[in-house]
Amino acid sequence: MIDTPQDQAQQTIARLTSRLERTEKDLKGLRFAIPGLAVLAVVALFVRLDKPTVISAKSVNAESFAVRSARGDIVAQFGAGRDGSPSIVFLDANKKIRLMASVGTSGPSVSLMDAQEVSRATLSLNDKFDPSLTMSNADKLPRSVFAIDTAGSGHLVLYSSAGGLDLAASDGRVRWTPSGGAPVDALPATK
Repeated sequence: MIDTPQDQAQQTIARLTSRLERTEKDLKGLRFAIPGLAVLAVVALFVRLDKPTVISAKSVNAESFAVRSARGDIVAQFGAGRDGSPSIVFLDANKKIRLMASVGTSGPSVSLMDAQEVSRATLSLNDKFDPSLTMSNADKLPRSVFAIDTAGSGHLVLYSSAGGLDLAASDGRVRWTPSGGAPVDALPATK
């Protein structure tokens, strides 16, 4: 039996109808699968964000590096200044710098800061590697300096609003310099 063109067209329509019904059934199944996959992807992303990223490397290159607490606050920062000199700062719970260490053009220094970020004690080396310790009051005025002088001897200077007391180990000098007055040598320098 030979199919007429009309029979062939009906068979083609029947096959296409059957395929279309199968495709619709497949799409109905995907209707739930696509949103399900999207939900799984979002859940996986949030689970990943909850865990800290671990970097395993021999070196890390950056212009600055910050350490954050579990709350997300920066508690320490390491970086380079405009001139390229390195520094590291440590911050307190109020996000104030409380300790700073740096290496500048004149040498390294470590400063202890008060709650207003005023340097109260600074230990440093000058460009000739002579150490000094300077302690300042809350008004940023130096009140005591202990240093090694250019001759390699100890030198202590104490300041107040009344004047300054200068003790020099290199020559045994004890000098009082009153505010607004001429220096007075309490003990003459030995020769």
